[in-house]
Amino acid sequence: MSSYYFSGIPSFHIEKLRAVRDSYDNLLNILQIAEMVNCCSHCRSEESTNFDFAIFIGSFSRVLIKKENGYFTMTLPFQIIDYGDNILFNYDSYNLPVHAEFISIMRNSIEACRDYGYSHEDIISSLCDNFNIDMRESVNYCDVFTSLLTEDHGYFRFDDDLQNERGRIHPRYHFDFFYKNSTSIKIGIDECIDASYFFGLFHKDMEKPYLT
Repeated sequence: MSSYYFSGIPSFHIEKLRAVRDSYDNLLNILQIAEMVNCCSHCRSEESTNFDFAIFIGSFSRVLIKKENGYFTMTLPFQIIDYGDNILFNYDSYNLPVHAEFISIMRNSIEACRDYGYSHEDIISSLCDNFNIDMRESVNYCDVFTSLLTEDHGYFRFDDDLQNERGRIHPRYHFDFFYKNSTSIKIGIDECIDASYFFGLFHKDMEKPYLT
């Protein structure tokens, strides 16, 4: 397994990460991670406990993001090209580098769907109008967007939520699995955790915690 840690990311990048309420939010956060990787290679760190976000590649591919009162994590759909001093993402399924234009096109596709729901016609039309690309290329990018949106997102988070604590109804320390209120699953734990707790959850050869 390879691990990449980033710390000291400028706040204007971090502030673009959002609370996840749907699959669009989750993809926007993935794209924001890609943008930070592209722009902030100088923020690579060897510190495995105090970081802004971490990327894990190997038997699993995940991003772990530290937030004000916990962590959240999701599957990483991209592959990493490691140049030593810096890393870049590539979307191998379509053989596309995840560069600034790719990120902008995916964000534009999300905006095309926000108001009226998913529509491949709206996405393709918006890409043709905003990026001066032909119909064939727009269709290809629409396929890429659809693939990213429908992958297993693997999202969950850990919260230290003192403000809303209500005993076992809403434990202060808890995991939330899934991001829609209608499907969310909440599991309480007895203590606050740090990043090392997640390594056991992620890694198939490490011991797992038990529900008690």
